[in-house]
Amino acid sequence: MTTEVKSLSNANPHALASLTDNTLLNCMQCGFCLPHCPTYSLDPLEKYSPRGRIQLTRLLYEQSSDIHSANLLEPNSEAIQLSNEISESIHSCLGCLACQTACPAGVEYESIFEAAKNLLQSEEMKQQKLKSILIALGLKIIATPWLLTVFSKILFFLQETSLSRHLPLSLMRSWNLSPKFSEQPFHQSVKTDVPKSSNPNKVRLFTGCIMNHAFYQEHLATLQLLQSHGFEVIISRESLCCGALHAHNGFGEEGKQLAQKIFKLSSEGIPLIVNSAGCGSWLKHSLDKMNSTREGAEITPRNPKVYDLSEFLFQTGFSPQLPKLKERIAYQDACHLEHGQKIKKEPRQLLSLVFENLIELSSPECCGSAGIYNLTESLRSEQLLERKINALRALNLDYVTTANPGCLLQLRYGIQKYHLKTKAIHISEALLMGLKKK
Repeated sequence: MTTEVKSLSNANPHALASLTDNTLLNCMQCGFCLPHCPTYSLDPLEKYSPRGRIQLTRLLYEQSSDIHSANLLEPNSEAIQLSNEISESIHSCLGCLACQTACPAGVEYESIFEAAKNLLQSEEMKQQKLKSILIALGLKIIATPWLLTVFSKILFFLQETSLSRHLPLSLMRSWNLSPKFSEQPFHQSVKTDVPKSSNPNKVRLFTGCIMNHAFYQEHLATLQLLQSHGFEVIISRESLCCGALHAHNGFGEEGKQLAQKIFKLSSEGIPLIVNSAGCGSWLKHSLDKMNSTREGAEITPRNPKVYDLSEFLFQTGFSPQLPKLKERIAYQDACHLEHGQKIKKEPRQLLSLVFENLIELSSPECCGSAGIYNLTESLRSEQLLERKINALRALNLDYVTTANPGCLLQLRYGIQKYHLKTKAIHISEALLMGLKKK
């Protein structure tokens, strides 16, 4: 405990280097964010609110400065309690960015949140905390293609056999949240790495890491959508992680390096289509950061334009033929699409071209997935999921659709747990239904 206080009180300045006084002082403490914060709605304490977390991050930031070195916390009981509260407060945040959308002052909460996570993860790794070590190991696997391939094949084997029935109860929830892994990665089963025609309408599909191994149908639907829309789709021979999970869980530098690898592979200027809201948000965020620096400005012309699938289809005039489908469907906003990319109307307008009955959910907050949050903060995740399931149950839907794999897994898990008849599908699958009706 004493070591933890000393570490946090002598905050690593490199972990907070992305912050400035202005970034932290922009928060006016007005409280406009409070009604939009999912964790504050569950437990209305200031430390679970965005402004509370900003204040705690300010404390760490000030303690990391030489100017404040004389005022560092001493390892007493009060300091230990504060240290634990800071860690709990930051880790309890979903990173959904609803507060950033609601903020009238334009506070860059995403940058503050990422910097605070970087600091905490750095210090907890030094202390060799088991939870942090497991997170680091998991992120290492998904960022290393050959390791992820081996791991995926093991999970595919377990899912195809009855061995999973013998897993300990402590692992069953995580197992039930897992996607269905494929025998072969998507990018290897669909080989379109080189343009095959003179068609000027070319796009590159980002296949990612986990989606490449466990969301075959969603990728296939995306591919078929783009092809039917008149675009030649290029799929890289090499499939890499974008770094979003790293950035959101305290490994910001690794996340940045992974994003840069994606840009190098896509340097021919062909639009990069992303069907994962979290991946797309991080890639756009990374490009913005690069463009704001002198180094980034020099290489910007070689970088691809990143589009979310719904954004791209909407902008290029996707229009399936009538008649519309009569099934009742609702769209679940993925946080990093709505708040991270500011894309809200496009998915709805596309879905309204395919379905007669597009129903709005009365549950606008995060579903509780948030990357690996549903694994690391299971209690809060389950509480938020229950709200979402209650909203779905009240609408008697045929389908609920979303634009993020994590949300999709969370919804499928909740639907199975609470025995709903609604089917959760990716937006690519929902839109493709309209084309198959022709």
